[in-house]
Amino acid sequence: MNKHRYIMKIEYDEKAKYLIEVLRRVGKTNGFTVQPRGSGSRAPQNRADGLDLRHFDQSLPLEYAETVRIYLNYK
Repeated sequence: MNKHRYIMKIEYDEKAKYLIEVLRRVGKTNGFTVQPRGSGSRAPQNRADGLDLRHFDQSLPLEYAETVRIYLNYK
């Protein structure tokens, strides 16, 4: 049993983008919405692109995410 509200946490890559797209299509017909929330390193010394992302408090924008948590919100 997952003690968190999200159903999975995966690396954010092309496969994850496809999975999110498919879940959104399925959710439209089955009564739920999909909310992806990005996470990853915020410190500039650990990031390959050198960006300082510390001002994002709850989650990172997906364009900067290294991993993504997928939440399902039932209507």
